[in-house]
Amino acid sequence: GDSSAMHTFYNKVREMQAGKRRNVNLWHVGGSHVQAGVFSHRMRTLLSTMTGMPRAKRGILFPFGLAKTNYDKNYTIEHVGNWSTWRNLSKQPAGPLGITGIAARTSDSIASITLRLNARSRKPEWQFDRLHIIGYDSAGGVRPYILHEGERRYAARHAESSTYTFYYNELRDTATVYFDIPKGEEFTLTGIVPDNDLPGFCYYASGINGAAVPSWLRCEDLERDLRIVAPDLVIFAIGINDAHMPADKFDPEVFKNNYRKLMALIRRVSPDCAFLFITN
Repeated sequence: GDSSAMHTFYNKVREMQAGKRRNVNLWHVGGSHVQAGVFSHRMRTLLSTMTGMPRAKRGILFPFGLAKTNYDKNYTIEHVGNWSTWRNLSKQPAGPLGITGIAARTSDSIASITLRLNARSRKPEWQFDRLHIIGYDSAGGVRPYILHEGERRYAARHAESSTYTFYYNELRDTATVYFDIPKGEEFTLTGIVPDNDLPGFCYYASGINGAAVPSWLRCEDLERDLRIVAPDLVIFAIGINDAHMPADKFDPEVFKNNYRKLMALIRRVSPDCAFLFITN
């Protein structure tokens, strides 16, 4: 019954269009309808077109091919080496999860990932000059690196956000990251963030096939990762999997209470965040 948060969001959009604010951040979270990326990526591109502003940050990505599952093919992430994966569908995940709801772990000495942001476009619609790798290692010895003119360039590590950052001299849309993994250690990847300072909408999306509201509540690093997003608007596309059961088994109060927990978590990061609930 209170639309003040939405008015705050609209004011932020107007300030961005007037050049008084650099970015407006959105986070679209849900299940298979978000993992497929069709709806969320259409929104991402149309918002950029509507304002006539540059296409700013692409969002937080993950190499879903590692888990042999679908994702929005407007970008690709190829991988080398042996990796194991797990998702937020399990009540006892194999390790901490964050904003993507999925993780991949490797101890392979030849492990690498190659990101191509514009897999379906000949022009560089989405670009970055910083690349953040979200993840953690088992004993502190893993060092992600890129190759620059044949030499290794190691990432800067930021312990508080559990990220490893590469800095580039110009905007680009492709990068290959290698992992220097000492014998007996392993590295867990939970997200990839191509970053830049361009103004405009930043549309982040997190979707896992089959995810319900409790799936996102069991991502113990979600609040930490949301500080990267700092959402001004959260689009909730969750609920179909919560309600996928006989009517006499569904408890509306449990469902609403889980939603309240998730909203409270988000408000701890962005107190004036607006919420938009959509149906599937």
